[in-house]
Amino acid sequence: MQLRTDPLLQAFDDALALIEDDDQRERFSRVLAASRPAVDRAAVDLVGDVVDTINEALGDEARVQLTVASDGVSVAVTRPDADVDDTAPSLAATTEEMERLTLRLPAEVKAQATTIAAEAAMSLNTWIVRSIARALARELERDRRRRSGRRRRRGSLRGRVGD
Repeated sequence: MQLRTDPLLQAFDDALALIEDDDQRERFSRVLAASRPAVDRAAVDLVGDVVDTINEALGDEARVQLTVASDGVSVAVTRPDADVDDTAPSLAATTEEMERLTLRLPAEVKAQATTIAAEAAMSLNTWIVRSIARALARELERDRRRRSGRRRRRGSLRGRVGD
């Protein structure tokens, strides 16, 4: 989704038309044109604050990201599972490295997991191992961010305004 800041300054066109003196109207028009980078920055900061609030409310369900470029501001929504490649966790293990685990879960959960695994063309065991590996990767990344000691904005902002 592409966000444009042009309408913010165009909103003043009707007010400028009310100024009868041509020289004064032209001066105000130049002031508005010169304020474009500041207006763009303020709009991006405002949307960035909204994105941070949305990301806090979403928790780990999804992430909203802003990207600023010379052609405007784009907004993207991603889900954490989309960021993790199914093949990312190293699942290559020899039989000696494997552990056996007895897992008790409700029949309905097992049926749903079996269906999802079949749709992904893998065994239930492989699907469970990959799901656990993805959850571990997300948890380790969250832990790494916490230990870094810096507060990271959940909505990221890249690029620059005023090209």
